[in-house]
Amino acid sequence: MSVPPPPVERQAARLARAVAWSDGFLFALLITPSRRVLDEALAHVDPEGRAIRLAPPPRAPEEPFAAETILDRLAEVLAGETPTILVLDATAAARDEADGWAAVFRRLNERRNGLIRAWPAPFLLVLPAWLAPVFAHEAPDFWSIRDLTLHLEDTSPAPTSGEALEPEPARPRAAPWEVDIDAARAAVEEARKAEAPPAILAGRLGLLADAAVHAGRLEEALAATREAVELYRALAEEQPAAFRPELARSLHNLGSALHALGRVEEALAAAREAVEIRRALAEEQPEAFQPELATSLHNLGSALHALGRWEQALAAAREAVEIRRALAEEQPAAFRPELATSLHNLGIHLSELGRVEEALAAAREAVELSRALAEE
Repeated sequence: MSVPPPPVERQAARLARAVAWSDGFLFALLITPSRRVLDEALAHVDPEGRAIRLAPPPRAPEEPFAAETILDRLAEVLAGETPTILVLDATAAARDEADGWAAVFRRLNERRNGLIRAWPAPFLLVLPAWLAPVFAHEAPDFWSIRDLTLHLEDTSPAPTSGEALEPEPARPRAAPWEVDIDAARAAVEEARKAEAPPAILAGRLGLLADAAVHAGRLEEALAATREAVELYRALAEEQPAAFRPELARSLHNLGSALHALGRVEEALAAAREAVEIRRALAEEQPEAFQPELATSLHNLGSALHALGRWEQALAAAREAVEIRRALAEEQPAAFRPELATSLHNLGIHLSELGRVEEALAAAREAVELSRALAEE
């Protein structure tokens, strides 16, 4: 029996796809406890080794953390290097460096617009899981514009006697995207008091919604998401190219929150609008927005199914399968798991309509695909 591939391989495929499709600044947050895992992921994304990697220099225990050294080196890169993949590597961060890294994150938050303008290429921030909430708290605006968050687990076997273990600080088992809800609330209030630009407030509301969901406060998540939708709607009217994707994402999240609260008719309206926007975006930039369209079609199908609109739910599920089948042909490592999920959902919708043979065929394909993924 073959050994399943480590999760880092599939996550690296997702990252490689995002990097390949990006035609400007792209912000990816990578959560991993090990520089070895980072090296493995970058081997998939940057096989020619062109990435620029920044990390703090080694220090003695009595030496202070060199936050300014990192920021100065970053400024040098932005001013003088040809844009390519830029990696800020904090995998070796020790817990007594938390305050120093917090200072780095605050400066990144202040300089985010300059970074976006100066670096039309992927920017990867690599953190151990315990440091991710510090980043979210200290740089809420930068956190809110991340395009991708990946959790890269170290699944390598234990080292032999001739192999040295990398030090790894003890860290909480909380999910890497969890943010302290009180900190998220404070960030929103700070933006309101400072009369921050609408885009900043909308991003912080999105962060608050994420924190509220993970805290089980769905009504609070709904209120924050609804306000973010209205802000992004106004922004998208003025600058559609910049803010239609954010409006679609917020509508998608709004539909999910409404559905979770049993307000399915309202969820359906939000899901329909998200699909309409993402369909238009996918027509303009299929490589960038087809995956998101498939995700919103899944939400739309779920709402239609909950309301007993079987045929419409089936149509949404079929379209999601078609999109993900085409994506899986081009990027199998990244999209075959999503295709298996869509096939499973298609089988459910077909079964509800009494189309048993077709449902069985979809279910069989989903099972075969899942089995193949497990055996690779």
